[in-house]
Amino acid sequence: MATRSGKTFEETPVPANRESESEFEALVQQLSGWSDHDLTDLVTKRVVPGHWKGTPCFALMEAIRYTIYAKCDQSCTTLFPVVFETLNWKPKSSLCTFLSRLRRMVQKAKSHNIHLLLSEFPGSPHSAHIHPEVGPLCQKSGITKDHLMSPKPSDSGVISVTNAMIIELFKYRERSGTTWETVANKWWPNLFDCHRPLGTIYNSWCQVLKKHRQLRKEERTDFEAKTYTIPPPKPARCTAQADGVQCDGKEDHQDDILDDCSEVDLDCFPDRVSDHTIDSIVNCMQLLANFYEDSGEDHECTKRELAECKKREKMLQSAYDDLIAANDDLKQCLSILKRKNIVRRLHRREEELEEKNETIQNGFEFSLIY
Repeated sequence: MATRSGKTFEETPVPANRESESEFEALVQQLSGWSDHDLTDLVTKRVVPGHWKGTPCFALMEAIRYTIYAKCDQSCTTLFPVVFETLNWKPKSSLCTFLSRLRRMVQKAKSHNIHLLLSEFPGSPHSAHIHPEVGPLCQKSGITKDHLMSPKPSDSGVISVTNAMIIELFKYRERSGTTWETVANKWWPNLFDCHRPLGTIYNSWCQVLKKHRQLRKEERTDFEAKTYTIPPPKPARCTAQADGVQCDGKEDHQDDILDDCSEVDLDCFPDRVSDHTIDSIVNCMQLLANFYEDSGEDHECTKRELAECKKREKMLQSAYDDLIAANDDLKQCLSILKRKNIVRRLHRREEELEEKNETIQNGFEFSLIY
């Protein structure tokens, strides 16, 4: 029987004893068509065997997962993206969904039929191999993968980099999985004649992409055509010149600079604080003082209002208690007026009237006899 990877094997029945994991993994590896040596080289050395056809099955993915678990110190979430890149293949879903789907299929194969693992795993060729070029604008300007990674020749001219080319480089970095450290150490020196730290380059390129997404379609053309603005360098921490002494903030000469600056006559420094600035500071301090006074007055008013609220709260609580008591009395009065009580009282009244009538009738008859 032929596998998705191109190799053939003799069909082996599923063992009756499903508790033997080692036997099951051996069958999975046999279904994948890959030897133990092939799987180890793929995971550890990133080497693809010659019989690889580019379309994996569930059995191959499970065999790779078991090899990572058995022979590598790193986890599957770390090594599977490297395996995908080596195989020039990627799943259609995320890595978490990929592992969950693989786990479910393995459980289904254990309970039903192990040959379900010969099904093709949904996926496609890796996008980095489909589009190896950086981008059309970069290609037109001579910015290729080799240009970015190779040392810049001394006689090479200056390339005019636009915002559209920065966007192409940003997307190419994501497709190729290039780190920002490589961008700062190799790409940037081949594009510009100045040095910028990694964080500055990252923030600048992200800002270009973010602004491009926020613009309307008719505004994006002008933005893409503009020349990319190189972020300015960070200013030195301290720069002061007096009598030939310069403090540039370098850490390796910090102690000597402090000693030299301590001997400088401070009168030689120009007065850089104007009278207007001093007046502004005084006004600000006065405003702060007034603010704190007003805050104190507001605090006293708040205390008085709080005491008044507590007093009203006590009054409302007393009125609420009186209302509850009146409600209880009303319920008691209403219970007396229930239909059963009224009927019972009427019946008792009728009985009393009948007794009185009988008494009167007996007295009348007795008077007639005598």
